[in-house]
Amino acid sequence: MNTRRWFIRRCSSDQRGFSIIDGMIALAVFAVLSAIIMSMLVGAIRTNSTARKMTEASALAADVVEYLSGLPFNHPELVDTPPWAQGPYAVSYTVDPDALIANTLSIGVTVSWPDEKMGTRSVNFDYHKKDII
Repeated sequence: MNTRRWFIRRCSSDQRGFSIIDGMIALAVFAVLSAIIMSMLVGAIRTNSTARKMTEASALAADVVEYLSGLPFNHPELVDTPPWAQGPYAVSYTVDPDALIANTLSIGVTVSWPDEKMGTRSVNFDYHKKDII
């Protein structure tokens, strides 16, 4: 009987562990930290998507510049073109003869695409083609 009374007194007067308030505070801290981490993750995903689109547009513009640089100086395709669709991208180029130096073509390639936040984004490449005489 003595042992039982001692056990009851010991358990009731010397409580150890966490209270419900401690648990609620820990849960609130966890929720706030989770919200911060989730917002950082969403921002990283958006940035990654924008970088991917920018890389694809740059590669597409570089392909067009490479194609145009391989054409002869007086080729009929070396004139201004209206935009054409290439997947989600709109590609166009302008040709300005003798813009900076005689016997050269200044070619500007523009690749644009729609963006949710910025409206329309674009990548521009400029190239100068020289007439080899």
